[in-house]
This record gives sequence, structure tokens and C-alpha cells, in this order.
Amino acid sequence: MAVGRSSLTASIGVFFLLHLVMLLPTESSAVECFVCSYAPRSNTSRLDLCSETNFTETVVNTRTCEFGCERVATYDVNGELESYHRNCAQDMPLTNTCETTETVILTRIVCACDYSYCNTATHASSSSTRLSLMFVMLYCVWHVTARRNLQLHGDSPRSSSASMVYSPA
Repeated sequence: MAVGRSSLTASIGVFFLLHLVMLLPTESSAVECFVCSYAPRSNTSRLDLCSETNFTETVVNTRTCEFGCERVATYDVNGELESYHRNCAQDMPLTNTCETTETVILTRIVCACDYSYCNTATHASSSSTRLSLMFVMLYCVWHVTARRNLQLHGDSPRSSSASMVYSPA
């Protein structure tokens, strides 16, 4: 009876974890992104709640975006910040990394990502994190189930090694 209950519990655990992983957002689903802009020399967006040093999540608006989020910083030839914005990403490959483009007159850094609120000051790849989390959870469930089954059947390594006593003939 105990063996059946343990197997049932393990099966329910695996079923629950797989469904939990399926509920996590994927790259193709709509995501929430922070939306703000700052341009120190502009007459319309001089209040800085958006740049790396002054970003405040609780004050900045958000928007539902189809493809993902982006952060874009543009610097002039002297390295002074021209503009900084956070917004929805355009229809482009989202690599969850930043790309720098340099011309003679400016440097532009674009960071694109594919999960909700990823256009904060720092972010990590959700795809690899989600996959790693899934494997860790599945390993833990397997390990606990295997250990319980060994103990229930009396096949635990401790009991079998304890029964091996050397006796000279």
C-alpha cells in the first residue's frame, strides 16, 4: 500500500511541475515592458526617471508588448548621454543581449529581451533560466522518488552494506 501511495505522490508531483513550467511565459507570448524616455537636452523629457542611474520601477509606466522589450542608450562623440529610452521591441530577433553600434558621431547601445519587465537596469536570459529551472526541478523529483522507492523496498544502500559482514571460514 505504501509503495502505491509513494508512486502516486511522485506522479502528481511530476504532473504539477510540468504544468507549472508550461505556465511560465515564452518568447512568443505578449510581455509587459517599462516605457519611458530621457533626453537631457530636450525641452520635453528633462526629468530623468529612465536612465541607468535614475531608473525607478515604481514610477515608470508599463505597456503590454507583442515581441518583447528594449532599452536604448545613445551617446554623442564625447560620450555624453543624448537619449535613453525603454520601450516595446520592434519585430526583430530578441537575443536577450545588448548590441553596440558606433558611428563617427554617436554610439548606440540596444538591449532587447523577451520576458516581462526585462528592460530594467540589468537582466538575464529567461529562456536558459527557465530551462535550467525545469531540469533542476525534474531531477529533484526523480531523486526523491528513487530514494523513497529504495527505502520502501528495503534496497537502500545502507541496509545492504550493513548486511555484508565478513566472517572468516
